[in-house]
Amino acid sequence: MDTQVVKTFLEVALTGSFGHAASRLNVGQTTVSARIRKLEEQLGQTLFDRRKSGAALTLAGRQFLRLAPSFVQLGERLTREVLNSTDHTSVLSIGFEVSLARNWVISWLHWLRQNMPETAIHLKVDIPVDLIRRVSDGLLDAAIMHAPPHRSGITVEKLGEDHLAMYTTDPSIRSVQDPRFIYVDWGPVFAQEFKVRFPNFREGPVSIDFPPLAERYIMKHGGAAYGRQSVAKPYVEAKKIVLVQDAPRFAYPIYAVRPICANIPHLDQALSGLPAIRLDDQAV
Repeated sequence: MDTQVVKTFLEVALTGSFGHAASRLNVGQTTVSARIRKLEEQLGQTLFDRRKSGAALTLAGRQFLRLAPSFVQLGERLTREVLNSTDHTSVLSIGFEVSLARNWVISWLHWLRQNMPETAIHLKVDIPVDLIRRVSDGLLDAAIMHAPPHRSGITVEKLGEDHLAMYTTDPSIRSVQDPRFIYVDWGPVFAQEFKVRFPNFREGPVSIDFPPLAERYIMKHGGAAYGRQSVAKPYVEAKKIVLVQDAPRFAYPIYAVRPICANIPHLDQALSGLPAIRLDDQAV
């Protein structure tokens, strides 16, 4: 099955029209019709109801739509790996949770180029639930994240542990009850533990569910929030923020998620270079 044909199916499903799909793909409508007909012949199913008003997915079409994007992505991955095989002895596709990629990927890539020059690396930055799906579908060899959701067919390995501590731009802010304190959403595990430690906490005028945005806001406008110690260290050394010493700290482990029973050459070596295993040395 040709990935180009499946891409054409996705465009027709998205636009609801053979003509609109042809325009978006920059091909003739007859080409689109021929590709869809070829796909339907391969599957032995009718994927679209052809109408004057457009093309509507059949039941078989809706079922195929569920897996078609993964098929295209896997096909593109296979193509990349074959093309890279002439220059590299192995290829790894690794995913990173958004909040981790910001300050880890560059140093890890440098380590890889120094220690594994024969391995080509493809990186994907996304939210945990999509990274897990990609690992399960074979689109990623591993994903690095906090608090991975449970899912069959994958295994979870703890790489290291960061800590969340309270930092402030103003030493007079000592409590989460201070209106200048900003609650940052560090995931469900943190939320549950935070509630246990601060049962009477009420969110102030600002709360943020994207940690990098919270960091930028506080550095520009001041305030206090919980942040990762590994990230806070340079700001503390530059005296831009200070640690609230008597505030509780929360463990923030980092995990590698990979398929069960998958033999992926060089993956263990690559993961061993992640800065996650040295987080305690970076903490302030």
